[in-house]
Amino acid sequence: MKIKYLFIITALLLLVLTKCAKVSSPTGGPRDSIPPQLISSDPRNYSSNTNEQNIEITFDEFIQLKDVNSTLIISPPLEEKPIVKLKGKTVSIELKNELKDSTTYTLNFGNSIVDNNEGNPNENFEFVFSTGNYVDSFSVTGTLLNSFTLEPSENQVYISLYKNLSDTAPLTQIPFYLGRTDEFGNYSINNISEGKYRLFAIEDANNNLYYDLPNEKIAFFDSVITINQSFFSELDSKPDTMLLDSLSNNTISLEKDTLTNILYKKKYAFHAPLFFFQESFPNQYIQDNERSEKYKMQIFLNEPYRDSILFKIIDPPTENIELTPSFSAKFDTLSFWISDTTIANRDSLKAQFSFYATDSTNNYYWKTDTLDFNYRKPKIVQDRKKRKPEENSKVENQNLKLKTNISQNKVFDLNKNIVVNTIYPIDSIIKDGIVLYSVIDSIKTIEKFDVLRNSLEITKFQLHPEWKPSTTYELLIIPSAVKNIYELDYDSLNLSFKTQEKEYYGSFILNIKNYKNPLIIQLLNEDRSKILDERYCAGDTALKFDYLQPETYQLKMIYDLDSNRQWTTGNYIKNRQPEKIEYYPKPINIRSNWDIEETWDYTSAPKEYKLEPQQDKKDDKKKQPRAR
Repeated sequence: MKIKYLFIITALLLLVLTKCAKVSSPTGGPRDSIPPQLISSDPRNYSSNTNEQNIEITFDEFIQLKDVNSTLIISPPLEEKPIVKLKGKTVSIELKNELKDSTTYTLNFGNSIVDNNEGNPNENFEFVFSTGNYVDSFSVTGTLLNSFTLEPSENQVYISLYKNLSDTAPLTQIPFYLGRTDEFGNYSINNISEGKYRLFAIEDANNNLYYDLPNEKIAFFDSVITINQSFFSELDSKPDTMLLDSLSNNTISLEKDTLTNILYKKKYAFHAPLFFFQESFPNQYIQDNERSEKYKMQIFLNEPYRDSILFKIIDPPTENIELTPSFSAKFDTLSFWISDTTIANRDSLKAQFSFYATDSTNNYYWKTDTLDFNYRKPKIVQDRKKRKPEENSKVENQNLKLKTNISQNKVFDLNKNIVVNTIYPIDSIIKDGIVLYSVIDSIKTIEKFDVLRNSLEITKFQLHPEWKPSTTYELLIIPSAVKNIYELDYDSLNLSFKTQEKEYYGSFILNIKNYKNPLIIQLLNEDRSKILDERYCAGDTALKFDYLQPETYQLKMIYDLDSNRQWTTGNYIKNRQPEKIEYYPKPINIRSNWDIEETWDYTSAPKEYKLEPQQDKKDDKKKQPRAR
């Protein structure tokens, strides 16, 4: 009986405990946000008089190495890449080259060292040692930006210091010191010795540390940089506190002189802003060619064509084939329309294209290329109700619709013309077949307008009326009004729309003072991705921008030093920097029915590009402050 009662009591206790127990995931503590910290190394960090080929660096937690082979930069560079291995908390580096005497080496790991669990990076971790009696403590810092957009590069860019002061150094030698930009364009080359240097930045397309490809971008500092202690001001009484906090967690003992140099190294930094560009090479060539439509052949050039061109079909070998040419706005895409239906119906055509190119000595010569233009007919969809596919012998009659920048029953801006786009090149326009009505109190009135055509844009035209604000309009284009070179009729077009009220817009007046040379002023949208208006001026003037929607705008200034009415890139061999770009220091906030007036006084304008301090939100690139 006692055993029986004992069994019952035990069962009841288990039941109670089971009900009380609640299965759930452990809540844990707060998320780990602290990156791995250095606790020891052999040799010690910032040590001198060492020629160790094998380095071991130990951190306070288990770590991972992310893309270390492509991220690790050693300055001065070594010819052979080191072997990097990871075991638990320790990184081992085996250097494969003999080290230089009396030289400070910096191993910059970028953001490749992260903790094992949360992936927190030890940002731009550097391991430094010297083969001489002391660790060099000078630095060159700055920001690298695109010379035309003033934005950082989306790619990693190498920053190079050369002891060889020759102009050919970046073309023929690897740099003596090496650094790289971060995602915001900031760079820092640390632990360099006294001396004279030339400073460059190269977006290295083939990863060989030379400036040797035409598509590589380059930046260069105009003058020789002289680095010595007399150049810098006296040491500040306050050390680099962030670095001090970092070193306080480091159990490695440092010599007093070395520690002092590290703590105050910011005072020994030469600041050099750089602006990269891609040179304009005169060598003209064909990038591609295609025949996406049976009646149209296209050629894509690497840059706008010069002077004259010659294009003719050689296969089939027929004479006097009529072709209608058209060109893109930049003159780098050429289209040739075939008028002869017999020729257009051939799947394969061969043509010769002749143009001016340049030889190795930059002399022009007449070059001829033979090109194949093949056309593949689009697949015809099988009709399930029919045994055979439905074919249309007149494919060109399909989709003959006129397209405009007007939306049905929408509001149209007062400062815009009506743009009509066609599929095929326009042969003629019969103005009487186009009618524009204004509709007021249900009464239609025919409005006058001008027909505007551009000889280069042969598949579009514009209608330019005198708009009335807050007015309903109707546009009617009959099928025979627009004639194309194939004598095909377009579908009729009938649209109703309303113009914007005048009070909806604001205006902006920019007064330019105390600058006598040519300027190109561009009005941009808020994120600077689109040019909305462009003006050219020289000397004191007032520019008025009308019919602006109530939005935020930006102003861009191009200093047109060569007076060619366009931005001119740089040329390294000619020691010519790209033309300077500036943005107006503050955004232009337009409100409806308001006139905004600003003055750009060049006497008080910044004479150099200037960066504001970086924000803490490094994960949001678009929110970072930009150069002014």
